[in-house]
Parts: sequence; structure tokens; C-alpha cells
Amino acid sequence: MSLPTSPQRRLSLLVCLTAMLALLSFSSPASASVTCDRIAAPSGSDASGDGSASSPFATVSKLDGSLAPGQTGCLRTGTYGDKSTHHAITTGGSPSAPVTITAYPGEHPKLVGWVTVEASYTTLSGLEIDGSNTLFSDRRAEEAGCPVMSHAVSQALSITGAGDVFENNELYQSDASVRSVGIGIGWWGSGDNTIVRHNRIHDVGGCRAFDHLIYLSHGANVHIYGNWMWNNPHGWGVQVYPGATGAQIHDNVVDAAGSGFFFGDNASVTANTVQHNVVVNSTGLPEAGLSQGVAVSDYWTSAGSGNSFIENDSFNNPGGVSHTSHVLEAGNVTSDPQFVDASHHDYRVRPGSPVAAWSLWDGGNGAAPASTSPSPSPSPVVTLPPDIAALPNLAAGQPASASTSQSPAKRPAAAVDSNPVTQWAPRPRAHQWWQVDLGSPHRVGSIDIDWAASQSVGYRIQVSTDGRRWRRAASVSSAAPGWTVRRFSAMTARFVRVVDSHGNAPSALAIAEVRVTAPGATTARAARYRHARARRGARAARRHA
Repeated sequence: MSLPTSPQRRLSLLVCLTAMLALLSFSSPASASVTCDRIAAPSGSDASGDGSASSPFATVSKLDGSLAPGQTGCLRTGTYGDKSTHHAITTGGSPSAPVTITAYPGEHPKLVGWVTVEASYTTLSGLEIDGSNTLFSDRRAEEAGCPVMSHAVSQALSITGAGDVFENNELYQSDASVRSVGIGIGWWGSGDNTIVRHNRIHDVGGCRAFDHLIYLSHGANVHIYGNWMWNNPHGWGVQVYPGATGAQIHDNVVDAAGSGFFFGDNASVTANTVQHNVVVNSTGLPEAGLSQGVAVSDYWTSAGSGNSFIENDSFNNPGGVSHTSHVLEAGNVTSDPQFVDASHHDYRVRPGSPVAAWSLWDGGNGAAPASTSPSPSPSPVVTLPPDIAALPNLAAGQPASASTSQSPAKRPAAAVDSNPVTQWAPRPRAHQWWQVDLGSPHRVGSIDIDWAASQSVGYRIQVSTDGRRWRRAASVSSAAPGWTVRRFSAMTARFVRVVDSHGNAPSALAIAEVRVTAPGATTARAARYRHARARRGARAARRHA
């Protein structure tokens, strides 16, 4: 293999400098509160060490093998392994007592090589991981964009147990000549209930359209959220294929990948939700039919079912938001997210950002500073008239239930918690509903709904005294985002239900707040409001007479 030319050397130097800048902003979440049951250090010994502070082990695998469920192994500052090292994590815990491997309080360990998390209920946190290794040699020459290699490339960091957590880590592949997939979930084993959160994942990939920042292969109920991912023109930010189901992928940033997210052409790829992610500067994947980068794509001849891409921000992606045929899309925007400093990979969003209300990660750096330039004027918000807003809400704080919920954060109770920021949203399925138990029968004559959905919705209002037999109180064919007030003939009801009326199409319901009021109070308050307006109008007329 020939040596790099001078421009290639300059490019490699630039990549290294970028990685160094990112690492300067990375700090381990380990603190003095961490209790280290066993310890490893580069100067330790697997042969004679006992894992104590005075006699530490030397390797990650030895440290892992010494831990019991509920225990924590700590790594002292220094480098563990090289490109030929396989760090196998094979000791598992339990749901209530996971095994944890993390940084020693206040220190900064670095792992080099191939990391596999093969046990269940294992947490890996607070580590710098250079995933460069030479342990994968199965490069197929027939794959477009995958050149015939004269050398092996990197195995991806692999998570194959159940209930594993990968959090607050920095993962990259410093050697551009051996780059491959960043993280693989469920390539073998289970992958169920894996959590990947609050990580910086960057500078991976070398085989166009085959190497991704995160490759979600198999696993049920996988959660991928709050990650900052950048610099992989060779694949997607997250690929979901061929057997993942029920994944929740939200509040991530994907910058300068080939494209943002991908749903594969397999019937087992079902009910996966991608929401509140920011995808910027996608470069395109010609080998996958994407000459220009997009935020989301799928295979256009076949795919799984129930997958959704909703309420995401796609900015500066030349191919637009999507190239899909089997994915529910709703409420996506194309706004500048107003990052603090994307060029140095500070993806915090400034106050006033159109996505500031999302649960995007702050990188462990605290709240973002205000912009030095004026923020664009926000879109007008539809609010309730003062007279309606002041009425007693019979539904406030009452027990609520629903057909489904997208996540614990979007539970039914969020629609009656008097907090306009929270919301209930169902999974993207047909025939969804939400209801509230008022506690006892009331005379009901109005229901006001603050729609958090970003598209028009159709719905029915039903009432019941026993929760079994329902009467239709009102029907709305199209309600725009924001508040809608729907009055109807007074009825006695203990239960009030909102039902999606879009037939067999996946539901677009998303409710920030529900207000239920009695008909008498509404009429009296509205009359006083109209009378006050009339008096103000009369005074104004006299002033201008």
C-alpha cells in the first residue's frame, strides 16, 4: 500500500485536530460519588493484581470478569489496548443490579480496539473509545463503494446483550484507513432494551452506504437518544435493519453523514419511531440511490410497517426531508436549529431556537448562551381567550388513559398536567384514543384542546357515565395545530374521550392540554366577557365622537 500523498496527510492532520477539539470538550461524568468495587490501571497486573487501589488489574476484560451484579469497575487514566485488542465485556448483571464499567472519579481512561458488550444488564460509561482496529477482514469486493482491501478494517463496537446501557462516552475511529461501522446493536445475541444515550460518536465509516454511525440490526424496545453524531459520509446516522422493532430514536443530532436515518426493507422492521432529531448537512449516498443527502429514507419497493418519522428538523440537506414510500411522516420542519458552534461540534441550541423545547442533549456543558444576533420572530401561537382560560378545568390532574403512548414522557397524564410544554402522543397506529376520568359525573358542555400535532387532525369527542357506553358529543373533521374550543349541548359525563377519526391511517393525534368545562360556567363567563367588550367599545366610540 502506497504512502499518503501530501494533500492526504494534510487531510488526516485536519481530522486528528478535529477529534482533539472534540475531546477537549468531553469530560467524564464520573464523580466523587462513584464507588469503585474493583480497579484497573495500565500499570496494573492481571496476573498478580487483585483489583484494589494498591494492586489494580491491567485490562478491561480482567476487570469485567471480576465484577458481580451491582458492582462497579473503574478505569484509571491511561490507554488500554491497541488496534489488535479485543475488549470483551462478558460479565452481566440483573435489571436491578447492573454491572458498570466507568472512569475512575476525575480521571480519563482511553480504550483502543474492538469493544464488545456481550453480557446483559451492563453499563459502559464515561470513557473515550478509539474504535480503530484490524479485526474485520470480510470486505466483499462486489459491494459498490467497498474497495478491495489489502488489509483488515475495524469491527464495530458491538452491543449484543439485553438491557445494556452505553452512555456519556466518546467513540471515534482515528485511523481513517480502517474505519467501519461505529456501533452495531443486535448483530448477534439479543439487543433488546438497549439504551444508547448522551454520547459523542464521530469520524467513522469507509464503505459507502454500508458503514453507519449506529447500525440497529435487531432488538426490541431499543432507545437511542441525546447523542451528537457527525462526520460519516459513508452511511446513515442510524440504520434500522433488518429486525428491530419498537425502537425510540429521539433528540439526536446528525451532522455531515451521508443521510440521517434509514428504515430497511424487511417485514420485521416495525413500529420504530424517529422523533425530535436534528439532521443537518447530509452529503448523499449515490450507491443507495441518494445523489443528494436527505433526513430520512427507506427502500422504495418494500419495507416494514408502523415506522414513523415525525417532528424532526431537517436543515441544509440538499435532497430535502425524505425519500420514502413506507414511512409515516408528520410535522417535520426545515428550520435553522441555531447551534452554538457546529464547526467545533457544540450542538447545543441557543434560546429562541425552533427546537429549543425539545429534549436535546447539552453535551454536559450546561445551558447554551444566548445568541449575539437577534433571533427570528417566533410564529404566532394560538392561545385561548382570557375569559375561557380562566374557567375551572374539570379535567386538570384527573386520571387519564389512552390506547397507546409513544414513550413514558408522552404519557396520557401529560395532557391534563396544566403544563403546555408536555404532551401525550400515541404510537403511529390507526384508531387511537385518549380519555380522562373526571372522578364523578358532571354536566359538561365544552372541551378545549391544545393540539401539539404539527398537522391538521380529525377527531370525535365522546362522553360516558360508566366508561363502557359512549355517546358522541361532537365531531371535528379538521383541527389545526393550537387551541380549538368545541362546545356542545350539555351532557352528564364522568368520562370524556377524544378519538382519532382518520380511519385506517396512522394517527396524528398529539395533545398538549385538555380542558373540560361545565356549560353554565362557560355561558356566564363568556357573557361577562362580551359585556365588558361592549362597554369598552362604547367608551371608545364616545372618545371619537
